[in-house]
Amino acid sequence: MSASWSQVLLLAMSVASWVVILWKAWLLHRALGDVARSTAVFWQSVSIEEASQKVAAFDREALVLPLIDATKLRAIGTLGAAGDRAQQLTRVLRDALHAILHKLQFGQVLLATVGSTAPFVGLLGTVWGIYHALIGIASAGQITIDKVSGPVGEALIMTAAGLAVAIPAVLAYNIFGRHIGRIEADLEGFARDLRGVAGGPSGLSPQTRNACTMGFGRLERIQGPQPMSDINVTPLVDVMLVLVVIFIITAPLLASTIRLDLPKAEGAQSSDVPRFVTLVVDKSGQVFLNDKPVKLDELARNLAQTAGRNPDTEVQLRADEAVPYGRVVEVMGVAQKAGLSRIGFVAEPKPAGAPVKLRPGHHF
Repeated sequence: MSASWSQVLLLAMSVASWVVILWKAWLLHRALGDVARSTAVFWQSVSIEEASQKVAAFDREALVLPLIDATKLRAIGTLGAAGDRAQQLTRVLRDALHAILHKLQFGQVLLATVGSTAPFVGLLGTVWGIYHALIGIASAGQITIDKVSGPVGEALIMTAAGLAVAIPAVLAYNIFGRHIGRIEADLEGFARDLRGVAGGPSGLSPQTRNACTMGFGRLERIQGPQPMSDINVTPLVDVMLVLVVIFIITAPLLASTIRLDLPKAEGAQSSDVPRFVTLVVDKSGQVFLNDKPVKLDELARNLAQTAGRNPDTEVQLRADEAVPYGRVVEVMGVAQKAGLSRIGFVAEPKPAGAPVKLRPGHHF
């Protein structure tokens, strides 16, 4: 298939997104339970040191322990020790929480990227496949419904493949985002309470405690731009427009499935017989029975069967003007021998005033 590059890209995007989906589903399932159990164990402990030992048995993903360890300030004699203890705790807890949330958010950008770009990749594959399909149809010289529907339908599979890759990624992104938000709220609340326990607020003035509490908020984190994960409907609209263009191009051509340069005749009229078969002889001398290529022996058998069902069946003979006369007579003889004597020639009407062309050796 000409759009193999888009297939490979979609396959890589699908594999990557499903690896992230399975891993994050396992991680968040464990994290939801670990955070709840670890915080419960912490508040049931007597001291921070005891709580740290107990929490280690429940915090399998290391989501709560980094916050507890951050309260053990060790940066003595450095700028990190500047300010009062409450400000130091706010800084180290914020940094620890950022590291935890970075671990939880890992893979979300990939899911958002796959969900928003996979339909476009599928659309590019569709357009590329349709382009090559139309090139192949044009080079074939004959347009039939099977030659149009086959390549175009194969190209449209890429659009469906793009949606199949994007939909699971978008669903997973939204579901995981909700779970991460829940875990984030629990960890922020725990970090705020932990700062109050480790900071010793009794030694601070009411004004200092109030300022630290108000400044803590959501640990003063700045929310950056969120990745776009919505499925864009633009590729779907483009696919519809492409199909409309294909229909406009091929619909008139399907009316005559075999390209012929019919000779001009003044008295040529289209026949309107209810029961007939169509015989076509193209430039190369190939015979078509009802638009299907046949050999003379096969043609004789099919016409004999037709004559057996209805001897009055008319044969409409279309022959390219470049076909030798002997070939036309040979085809007529096969039809007459099969029992079909009603044979009509089909020609295009001659424009008014056009001169009559005579072949050498032909006289009226």
